[in-house]
Amino acid sequence: MTGAAAPKSLSAAVSGADVLRLVVTDAGNGIDSDHADWGSPKLTCA
Repeated sequence: MTGAAAPKSLSAAVSGADVLRLVVTDAGNGIDSDHADWGSPKLTCA
């Protein structure tokens, strides 16, 4: 994603997990300026 991209929602199966990590990795264009803004993450349980 880029700074101009619209926000994205995601879902992930995490049953049995003890820890949830939000991780930023290289965007494929080198290691400069990669970062994330998690906004207001919300976790829900079903």
